[in-house]
Amino acid sequence: MHEYPLEDFLPLGRGSHLLKRMRVHQQLWAWHRVNRPVGQPGLRQPFPILTAAEQQDLLTSNFLTREIHTAALNTPGLSSDEHFNHVLSSLPMAINLFGFLIDPTSMSLPRTPLDQMFAGRLLTPYAPAERAHALISALMGQPVQVSRVDFEIPGRLRIDLKKHHPLRDGTSADILVEYVDKNGPGLIVIETKLTEALSNGGDLLDPTRNYRQLFDSSQSPFAQTLSAGLRDRLTADKLVQWTRNHLLAFGLEQAGRYSSHHYWVIFPESRSDVMDAAQKYRSILREPNVVFDALTLEELIAAWVPLLADPSELVWLEQFRARYVSLESSDALWTALTTKPRYARR
Repeated sequence: MHEYPLEDFLPLGRGSHLLKRMRVHQQLWAWHRVNRPVGQPGLRQPFPILTAAEQQDLLTSNFLTREIHTAALNTPGLSSDEHFNHVLSSLPMAINLFGFLIDPTSMSLPRTPLDQMFAGRLLTPYAPAERAHALISALMGQPVQVSRVDFEIPGRLRIDLKKHHPLRDGTSADILVEYVDKNGPGLIVIETKLTEALSNGGDLLDPTRNYRQLFDSSQSPFAQTLSAGLRDRLTADKLVQWTRNHLLAFGLEQAGRYSSHHYWVIFPESRSDVMDAAQKYRSILREPNVVFDALTLEELIAAWVPLLADPSELVWLEQFRARYVSLESSDALWTALTTKPRYARR
């Protein structure tokens, strides 16, 4: 049985079963933290959107630990972003997953526009560098030394994106990880998906952007040239965003900053649409098992748990699992809401 008043929870609203299910789970997560409703309904859909005051308080914020909360609040441009305040957004999920590895206050000093675009946060003293090395190495399948982790870049930085961006647009990544391996400095660009639909955005043949120049270069990770037919296929399969993110990683490598790049997509196991998209995306790559990976949250957690010994780290990962993966804890509320006409209506 559930022990909370149903009137504290927003109606299920429109959307897929997964979206409705996660909406209920995230509301319950927020309710348990303060024993009362958190946030206000969104303008377009009944999503819990945190107020400015709630986001400033760790208990009612979108973030799991004090360190992650501080790191997020100290990131220029994020605190005013609706997605930052949105409990169903993948950006807070990405910060909750990787934010534990960074210093909440330390930013590297930029020297050039490119440095400014990708000025990274130094590894945090409360999560030892060795631990970060181990966690990323486990996902890479080889030993690496992690040097920096940052999120939502370069879109949040105040630079001329059309002039200095490798693609000459506003493409940004949820997470960027810089590392060093036996071949030199490398880069991982990571896109996360929680409930958001796969999206496109932009014409890959737009002559004012650098998409085709990079896509068709001799060292491109893509196995064929960017024809109108391939553009249409990528658009129909909703793979334009992934392609742009991957071109961002490749563009930075081509700029001479890194000797290699990787593009990852991280998502819940229940997102079968993302898994299907990953299979289609692999088919257009030269070496899909080298430059690209699609990881479920469940796979990532399973790889990381054996590497964590510090109690605070285990607590952090368990909190993450409880919020984003273990939906069974909200089964009773889901059943109650879906059997009440007021809440289950579309």
